[in-house]
Amino acid sequence: MSRRSKNATAGNGVAWIELSPRGEGIDGPKNRPDFGMLMLRFIANDPAWKQSLNHVTKPGMEEAVMGPYYPRGYYTTKAAFEASGLKK
Repeated sequence: MSRRSKNATAGNGVAWIELSPRGEGIDGPKNRPDFGMLMLRFIANDPAWKQSLNHVTKPGMEEAVMGPYYPRGYYTTKAAFEASGLKK
């Protein structure tokens, strides 16, 4: 069963990553079934690309350098997202 809201669509500007239903995939009591991880990786950037992470020289300036390429995310519930007013 997907936890994805019906209005979490590309047309609404939403990217979706379905997390594993097994959590960390560890057999045993230490498995966290609600565990998820997103890793952002930039490789082989063009030095002329002004929004490249290569131009970040100190912590805290990432958003200013990356502009529209700066990743943004937030936590919410399915019910709250579906009630957000985005079309389905």
